[in-house]
Amino acid sequence: MQQAMSNARSSLTSVGTSKRYADGNARRRFNREAEAHALVPRTLSDVERGGDPVQQGEPVAVRAWVDYGNASAQVLGSAVAWTKRCVRVIWTDSHDQQQEAWLWAGAVERMDR
Repeated sequence: MQQAMSNARSSLTSVGTSKRYADGNARRRFNREAEAHALVPRTLSDVERGGDPVQQGEPVAVRAWVDYGNASAQVLGSAVAWTKRCVRVIWTDSHDQQQEAWLWAGAVERMDR
């Protein structure tokens, strides 16, 4: 009788608990980190940027299209350096990670104040 009651108690404590998905929060954290690393912006190479002199100044608020390889996204960030043909933009992504890339000037728009 005691053995039966003990078995009943142990089965009641496991009701609603899935061993297979018990650590769902850890899986979500892992997936979020993996997604953050998978979304790496494409930056222009030295050859694409050309030999124009780089100018730097106070950061300027911009809206820019960023190429992630298989997708593009518009971001709000700051232009921190530029040449005649391209702009270095920094922004914070949805995972609170700071990103940066050299982008074509045509993909970057200065924000009105």
